[in-house]
Amino acid sequence: MKIKSPRWRALTAGLACLAALSMTGCDQTQKVYAESTKSMIGTCHALLNSEEFDATSDSRPPVDCTEPHTSETYAVYNLTGELTKGLWATRRPNQQQLKALTGEICPYNKIRRYLGAAVRDASSNLSIVAYYPSPESWETGDRSVRCDLTSYTKAGEAPVSTYSLRNSLKSLGASDNVRECYTFDRAFAEGTTTSCDKHHQGIAVNAWLTLENKSWKQETLSNLCKPYAHEFAKAHKIKNRKPTGLLETNSENDALTLKCALESKQ
Repeated sequence: MKIKSPRWRALTAGLACLAALSMTGCDQTQKVYAESTKSMIGTCHALLNSEEFDATSDSRPPVDCTEPHTSETYAVYNLTGELTKGLWATRRPNQQQLKALTGEICPYNKIRRYLGAAVRDASSNLSIVAYYPSPESWETGDRSVRCDLTSYTKAGEAPVSTYSLRNSLKSLGASDNVRECYTFDRAFAEGTTTSCDKHHQGIAVNAWLTLENKSWKQETLSNLCKPYAHEFAKAHKIKNRKPTGLLETNSENDALTLKCALESKQ
């Protein structure tokens, strides 16, 4: 089977060298952040209109995660290095400059830990957004960065949730809205990723294998996925589900990647 899958995306990503934006001597290999001791991890935040949600800063108090909210904090860091010196000692970079840092500062590796993901769990439907100090707080020396998780949303809309993401992947069912699943059509040998709260035929198993040969029987693909699917099923105490192999083709070099799934009861 071939599978079409959207990539994990951050709302803002990639470290832009601030030397090109009126700073000299910017070293892109230099670490620009340090882990913060602020105890904001696990808090939820309600920025219920798109202007507030897309803003660079958020000074509102957190809300209970069972109340309507738009994001949830999974990590907090402090900016360091060049962003604490010279021109930037009292003057905050603009919104574009700060958002260019998000992909560098907010780490992907802590997301799985926050979600409580086991080695074979796969997440879906999530993005990263960062909030920086206000210009006034920046002048007083505040360099904290709040890294939040949020759901995918249509352009111009703030995503609203009424549940916590923390440890959400530790069990099935409760995590359906952020767990990755697949829909596939055996007749056309194609599949698409989706979240498990939507119609699907298989639950994603976090295992990617590179294949060299394009001619594979479905039975062979399923057998290749079997040990990984078994590991997933054992972790979640699932019985009597068949493993399925899904092929993804790289559009640039035609390389094949095997993704694995456990067929669902839907």
